[in-house]
Amino acid sequence: MILCVGFFDGKSTVYDAYIGKTIRITGVVETLPTRHRQQVRFVLGKPVINGERIHGKVMTSVSCFGRKGYLKTLQPGDIVRTEGALTLPNGRRNPGGFDYRRYLKSRGISAQIYVPYKHKVTIAGQWYSPIFSILKLRKSLTAACNQYFNQRVAHLLTGILFGDLQGDTQLRETFADAGIAHVLAVSGLHVGYLCVAVWWLFKAMGRKEAQVMAMTAVAVGFYIVLTGFAVSVVRAAIMLMIPFWGRITKRHVDRLSALCVAAMIILAVAPYQLWSVSFQMSFGAVLGIILLYRPLVYRVTRGLDIRSRCGKWLVQSIGLTIAATIGTLPATLYYFQTVNVIGLVGNLLVVPLVGILLILAFVVIPFLMVFPELAQVIVILPSLLAKFIFALTDRLRALAFFNFHGGALSLAAFLLIVMFALLAAGYFNLRHYRQVMVVSIGLPLLIFLTLLPGWLPQGLKITYLDVGQGDAALIETPAGGAYLIDGGGYEDRIPGENAERTPISEQVLLPALYSKGITHLDGAFISHNHADHAQGIEELAWKIPIDKIYVSTKYNGWLRRQKKIPVAVLAQGDDLKTKDGLQVAVLWPERNIEAVPDDQQNEVSMILRLQYGRRSFLFTGDAGIETELRLDPQAIDVDVLKVGHHGSASATSAAFLKSVTPVIAVISVGQHNWYGHPTSAVLKRIRRSGAQCYRTDQNGAVELTTNGKALKIKTYE
Repeated sequence: MILCVGFFDGKSTVYDAYIGKTIRITGVVETLPTRHRQQVRFVLGKPVINGERIHGKVMTSVSCFGRKGYLKTLQPGDIVRTEGALTLPNGRRNPGGFDYRRYLKSRGISAQIYVPYKHKVTIAGQWYSPIFSILKLRKSLTAACNQYFNQRVAHLLTGILFGDLQGDTQLRETFADAGIAHVLAVSGLHVGYLCVAVWWLFKAMGRKEAQVMAMTAVAVGFYIVLTGFAVSVVRAAIMLMIPFWGRITKRHVDRLSALCVAAMIILAVAPYQLWSVSFQMSFGAVLGIILLYRPLVYRVTRGLDIRSRCGKWLVQSIGLTIAATIGTLPATLYYFQTVNVIGLVGNLLVVPLVGILLILAFVVIPFLMVFPELAQVIVILPSLLAKFIFALTDRLRALAFFNFHGGALSLAAFLLIVMFALLAAGYFNLRHYRQVMVVSIGLPLLIFLTLLPGWLPQGLKITYLDVGQGDAALIETPAGGAYLIDGGGYEDRIPGENAERTPISEQVLLPALYSKGITHLDGAFISHNHADHAQGIEELAWKIPIDKIYVSTKYNGWLRRQKKIPVAVLAQGDDLKTKDGLQVAVLWPERNIEAVPDDQQNEVSMILRLQYGRRSFLFTGDAGIETELRLDPQAIDVDVLKVGHHGSASATSAAFLKSVTPVIAVISVGQHNWYGHPTSAVLKRIRRSGAQCYRTDQNGAVELTTNGKALKIKTYE
């Protein structure tokens, strides 16, 4: 290894010239490499692209295929050279979707690069920094956890210590379903325990307060680096150090002022943090606690005349959870579409135990590195406590049906909740005439504004979801009905590697449904039995109520095994009609078709025509040109066409487009898919037809709204 000094001097340029191209890149590994399914990810700082110094950072994803050994040797501070395709991160591509671009931007990352298995990653040198040394220590602590504890316990310990679950999504989902996922994210709880421990340790050694404060600041700064500069840790550290400083200088500092100072410092260094979920959740929770916790607890304990310690502790714990929940409610619904009601119980039972486990982890893990021969004895207590926490969490998870699912709050709904919370906390003096008038007028007005959108006439809304290389369309009828036409799924083959799969229902479908306030489906249409169309429906069938499933042929597999949802086979000539005026006509296939093998599924795709007022929509599944020729030309003359088979050359002929005469064509297709969809020939035919073309790989989800006359278009990318 070599020490590189001044290696990255040079003029900065922008990324735009390199986006979408295969480039050569050299940079410094700034984070611990982490495993994400079949990829290893790390952040490259001080990047040099094709010989030019570029300002910013690059998220680097390296295929694990064929290189299981040497990627483990990558360390923070390594200078690496490699090549791959540079792309922009995706934004919020679906309703309720995760904005990966904003997340990376909040960390100062402007672009991403994927290094396929055929390209090498070469370590060319070493960049020395104290921060990298601390991160290497974290890697050693993580390795000690993994060596001496079983996998699940090790992941929990590294989660509560560093906020790193080591890619254990199942553990995160378990705690999220139980309403206590916040204990896995490093926060003020962790910093508070650390500060108190260091403070009392040095106080017991007889040090002066100024010295104690200095040592506490050093310990907290060390922990900030150890956790990767987590926003919640930085915020908590600033808020805790300000009162320490006030104690030394004999000045009073209130908590709200400390919170504002913390926000100003963080935003001065990283302004884009304002839009990150971690910043909003962290500061929202603390703001809710500052404004509501003490007034709520005081009014309850005084009103109920609670005097016992146990009763006061119970009220304080519930009050703390309610105050934090109200503070984070807008961000929680916007980003996660779920409020964990069961979390009220979870916080009472699990959070104190996690606090004890955290203190044990602070002591035990470094001790294991120094005295490994005592490991069998040292790990007993943390392991038993962790297993007890798992048992409690599993019990709480079984009660997840109490959770509330919904979309982002309107401004009126948010203000209504705030007014109720302030009223409950005693901020309004109901003996004061003017404040009584504010409450008497404000509450009914906000209730009216909150309910008003539900009373206004609604049109038909069709959202072509971005499910990658697959099909899924959400139909919302004017009266509040909800249907899915296909549910997306997975490609049959992925060249070069066998990638792990994130359930499409959790990645796209459920967030989209919950963000729109949909908790059950009136019906689901499966155009044909290919995974990229049917898998999402199968997953949803076990997670939310579905009144009926419609298929195009006689069925086998999971549809025959499940007994709770009625299944109907539709054929040419069948019609469905909702009470609010939506008509669904089945144009294909013919009747009494037996279950067919996979290679014949496309030509028995269910073809649907939707009519609402004067506007019409055609869904063709994966039907090819042979089937297109057999359709009634008058029946397929529509305004909006969902292009068949993801834009494959085997469908969407010029003659078919001439009969359809679409105003809008939507292609549901995955980014960088290896099939080459959509083909240039199909795109050329669509342009010649005069239709405006939208693609989910470029536009994200495409949402069309109509009142039966006008047609409005919205895209999510």
